[in-house]
Amino acid sequence: MIELGDVGVPWTPVAGPRPRGEARRRRRAVAFVVVLLVEAGLLVASARERPGALFSLPGWPAGVELADGRVYVTRSQPDVVEARTAEGRLLWSRPRSSANQGLAAVTGGVAVLSTQYGGDSTRESLNVIAVDAETGAELWRRAGARVEGPAGGLFLLEDVAGPHRLLGLAARTGAPVWSVDLPADALLSWNGVELSSLDELDPDGTLIRREPVSGAVTVRRSLQQWSGKGVYLFQVLTGQVVTWPADHPGADVYDLATGRLRWPFPGEFSPQLVDCGPGRLCTVGGDGVRAYDAATGRPLWAIREYNDIFGHGGDRMMLGGYGNSAAASHEPVVFTVDSRTGARIHRLDGWIATNSTGDGRTVVFHPDPGRRDGIVGLYDRWHSGVRVLGRGVFPIGPYCAIGHGLVACVSGDLMVWRIP
Repeated sequence: MIELGDVGVPWTPVAGPRPRGEARRRRRAVAFVVVLLVEAGLLVASARERPGALFSLPGWPAGVELADGRVYVTRSQPDVVEARTAEGRLLWSRPRSSANQGLAAVTGGVAVLSTQYGGDSTRESLNVIAVDAETGAELWRRAGARVEGPAGGLFLLEDVAGPHRLLGLAARTGAPVWSVDLPADALLSWNGVELSSLDELDPDGTLIRREPVSGAVTVRRSLQQWSGKGVYLFQVLTGQVVTWPADHPGADVYDLATGRLRWPFPGEFSPQLVDCGPGRLCTVGGDGVRAYDAATGRPLWAIREYNDIFGHGGDRMMLGGYGNSAAASHEPVVFTVDSRTGARIHRLDGWIATNSTGDGRTVVFHPDPGRRDGIVGLYDRWHSGVRVLGRGVFPIGPYCAIGHGLVACVSGDLMVWRIP
């Protein structure tokens, strides 16, 4: 991995001639280092000569996921969901039942497709279709439901066609393993791709946390000072229950352990509140990024120039801008901050990042001057280095998936690289 440092600072050669012998020795030493770096595939300049993506697909794919070494693509031209090998060989393809259907999850050799609310779908048109991940052969389907996620060989579904229910179904057969009835207006929330818990908020302010493999209740809390008014969204973040009420702007933060109202977050609009480290919540808006103590609401730090968060983990956050940010800065930049203090640790000027991370790494792109193609790499927020993947076309705002030794990005075309 190379250490890039401040790439925005130009390198200036030392003025004045050097003795011929010294120059020759320096050229040999530099040539030796360059050979080593090129052989390791780590020199940024060598990306111009390195092969590009393993494969690419045109036509503005709607999404991509990586699982079991396969690439699952939701496409709109043609309107299909398909599975491919890492090298791009087509394994199977099947038409989408609606423009709002796509791959929801893969587990245990089963891929499940699901329609979601919004677009052209209604409660009546929601459907779930499970197929063999290798062949695409249909295994089972269920109407009037949507997928919440996989857990321990199960798919968790929310059934909305009849009585409001939460189901745990065996991935390959679709047979019910457990089922619970929910109040009609109950909300569900979850974190992560593989579910470790599933949270339910009932209209009376009762918070219920379930273990997803068995459906057993692990936490039941009555949120205190509950207004009884409607809540349209909630999440459990860093030990706090955050609700977005419909009757006033902002958010309310409750303690998960006791149900006590910790602090209200006021505002003229509902802010984006995110977990940004142990015991910390951050807001993202037009005035930048602000960090708060999650238990008390005490302000910790603020960075006004940028309002894009590209990832976080532990005490490291990646911030920056795409170059079209609504915050004060309109420059493409990626930098790492200490999420405890807001102190800036490392900065990459001229780079664009994505919102998808894996193992502390984020896909970054450095365009050639005046062009939409350039160098694609993985940035490590812990070691402040970039590992070059190759070259690609990378318009602003891509979605990327990382895993199984691959990086796949949707940004106009789909492009897939192997991690060196």
